[in-house]
Amino acid sequence: MASRTPIIHQISSLGMMPLIITMVSAIMIGRSIHPRYGDIAGLCTVFLLQFVLRAIPRDHRSGIAQVRKLHFTEATSSFQRSLQFFDRHPWLDEYRSVFLLSPSAISYREMALANLGFSYAQLKDGANARKWYSVCIERYPESGIALSALNMMDCVEVRPQE
Repeated sequence: MASRTPIIHQISSLGMMPLIITMVSAIMIGRSIHPRYGDIAGLCTVFLLQFVLRAIPRDHRSGIAQVRKLHFTEATSSFQRSLQFFDRHPWLDEYRSVFLLSPSAISYREMALANLGFSYAQLKDGANARKWYSVCIERYPESGIALSALNMMDCVEVRPQE
């Protein structure tokens, strides 16, 4: 059964270019090696390459999987590890479309910060949720996700329990 937890995935048109170039190149090389099955071999090679490269941001993927299972405590640990990894390797995040064939419009670090805020909000830990969304805004002032989340948190009325 699919999770009803919202997952946002923004794609960059410019970020798609390395993926398209890789795909076209693989098809052309495949055709030069075997004219009949070169297209299929080239596409299979690109899909295999993407599969292998997906292992690099494993903590990010683990966090998303935990969110989908509604395991938010585990997700926070995964997103913190993802943030630490990409803080240590900022070039990999900056050029993710080239090195990871990831056409995401949002960096892994911004996603980790926003996902930490989201996960803590789901755990009803408003202080930590606000903290992580605020850190996201400090580092990425144009982050629509974090800005929207903080605005929503500011608008929520606390009602006394009946």
